[in-house]
Amino acid sequence: MKSRVNWLVGLATELAAVMAMAACGHQAAITPPQIHYGEEVCAFCQMTIDDSRFAAALIYRTPDGSQKIATFDDIGCMLAWQREHAADRTIAAFVHDYKSRQWIKAAGAWYARSTAIRTPMGWGIAAGRTETDAEAAASRGKLKPMDFSELWFTAQNTQGAAK
Repeated sequence: MKSRVNWLVGLATELAAVMAMAACGHQAAITPPQIHYGEEVCAFCQMTIDDSRFAAALIYRTPDGSQKIATFDDIGCMLAWQREHAADRTIAAFVHDYKSRQWIKAAGAWYARSTAIRTPMGWGIAAGRTETDAEAAASRGKLKPMDFSELWFTAQNTQGAAK
């Protein structure tokens, strides 16, 4: 009988915790999507996503409130897509670290933009976890790395490939 009471108390505690989290608007951690390379197409240019070094993704909310995911073959495509979809609210943005090919949050990454960086659509943008990683991605190492706000400003004020 005591074990049944303990079980019910435990269940009630778990349910209370779940309801409290729901009431507070607690959501699960947002994680980057899995891209099926060679199969998925870029949401902006419609080309097949093949190279994980330059892949990017957005999780966003449309004006009607639905949450969606967009994947990209080039970081520049993600930025151009955001410019064209200003009514959508970005929830999270992710890019791949050029060296490790692991997802990193776009806002915390460092970027290099150069014609020396051969990206799928010619935007010439590579991301790194650190400033040094971004410089190394440019191969010549003579660039000043940018944070996301600098990259965003640069991308919004230029069109197309790296200048």
